[in-house]
Formats: sequence, structure tokens, C-alpha cells
Amino acid sequence: MLERINKEDTDGITYVCDEVSDHCFINDDKFVHADKIINYHNEYWAVHAVGKDQK
Repeated sequence: MLERINKEDTDGITYVCDEVSDHCFINDDKFVHADKIINYHNEYWAVHAVGKDQK
């Protein structure tokens, strides 16, 4: 899913995510402060922008 987000982001922003440490729950600190949230099968990951066009 992260590959798809990075490929299709209209602003050219690249995101990173650690599958274990970025797993989050609705309204926890990671969820609230994430640059973007991935919802996959009702589980959430907080992804973080690393910059524009930095793939």
C-alpha cells in the first residue's frame, strides 16, 4: 500500500512507514500526529513524509 501512495501522490511527497513501530490506533498519539494514515483491513499505520521527490 505504501508503494501505491508514494507512486500516486499528486504533490510528489514520499512517505515512509515501519510496519511494527508505526502501527497505531484511532486517537492515539501516533494517529493524531501522523502526516498520513494508512487503513488496511481496519488496522492503521502512521506514515511520515520524508520530503518531496525523495524516493
